[in-house]
Amino acid sequence: MKRLVASAAAYSLLCCPIWAVYAPVPAEDQGHPVIVETQAGLRYDSNIFGTNENEQESFVALFAPTVKGQASLGQQTFLQGTYGLELAQYFDRSGDDTLLNHQLGLKLDHTFDPRTFFKVADNLRFIDDPEALIPTEIQRDQSYWSNDATLDYQWGATPKLALGANLNRYDIRYEEAALGEVLDRGDTIVGGEARFALLPEAELVGAVHYGDVSYDTDDALRGSETWRGLLGVDYVPGPKLNLGLRAGLEQRARNDGTDTDAFTGNVSLSYRYLPQSFFALNLSHELRETTMPNLYPESEVDAVYLSGQHDLTGNNRLFLTSLLLYERSTLQVRESYAGVLDDVDEHVLRGGLGLSWRYDETWRVDLNYDLDLIESDEPLREQARHRVSLALAYRFAP
Repeated sequence: MKRLVASAAAYSLLCCPIWAVYAPVPAEDQGHPVIVETQAGLRYDSNIFGTNENEQESFVALFAPTVKGQASLGQQTFLQGTYGLELAQYFDRSGDDTLLNHQLGLKLDHTFDPRTFFKVADNLRFIDDPEALIPTEIQRDQSYWSNDATLDYQWGATPKLALGANLNRYDIRYEEAALGEVLDRGDTIVGGEARFALLPEAELVGAVHYGDVSYDTDDALRGSETWRGLLGVDYVPGPKLNLGLRAGLEQRARNDGTDTDAFTGNVSLSYRYLPQSFFALNLSHELRETTMPNLYPESEVDAVYLSGQHDLTGNNRLFLTSLLLYERSTLQVRESYAGVLDDVDEHVLRGGLGLSWRYDETWRVDLNYDLDLIESDEPLREQARHRVSLALAYRFAP
């Protein structure tokens, strides 16, 4: 296995569906109880299994319909449900060449007043990734289902002070019994937050989070508990610019009795320079759980995430969109193997460019390019992958 499993929060940020979409997100569909969007197209993938050698390339026909239903349950409550299907027909894939993914989403928002509210969200995914024969080995069945549930609550205690609580639960289960015995797990994150308005445009933020990573296996080398404390500030001088800063300490206690203390931090910036044009930057440093804790309990990661969208014509018709993720990480070897194994340094670059043309409010054409590059001290973990796709999208909101 060459995959790393990140924390639940990181997973939500980085995990992408089989269909890479950089099309601009439409404005909220007010007054439409049902919205249907269907995408169909063709993609070229230079490395469909993400291997470090003997890469298998293929063209892929794609069909991805999505149905979204939404309703206002009174003046203060909003409910939304989503179902998405992703059908991929590979022209050249050893073994099963038709893969079918499903995604279900549910969101409930309730506002008591502008500063007191709660939000509930749940996302369930079924990912099809069956066994296949590649030139030198058998690609194991890596099909799985996952569920990501979140609960957020904020209470406006005073005109300047707001208190909040949040809960996140992420579960993943693999279909193959042998793989699931090692990797099936559940992550729980519980946190509290306080916000104090120093100025109308600036808030001081403090947060404490407790995290638990629990594997189904009884292996004492897997699983951990983490406490994280953060202080920071949010600065919003106007409708165009948002700045955020967080810094703190993290203490991780593993189930085998060892522990780690580390600095954690995050800097974020977003700027909307035109009504439909913006860029966003995020810098972070954190520890992540790996899927090889018997050898490498954690990975220390520095990450840069950059995204942007530009309205090329100024009339909401032609958009250039992009994203870039760069990670420099070190897989930290377990103390009992120090001197036998070395830390593993890795560099990960993931990027994408998209060009979207809206003919009208119903039809859209998307042209996308995706790049995945991994350089590692461990050659088996290296990867190079290129994808190009062209798709036609139809959107209907009665």
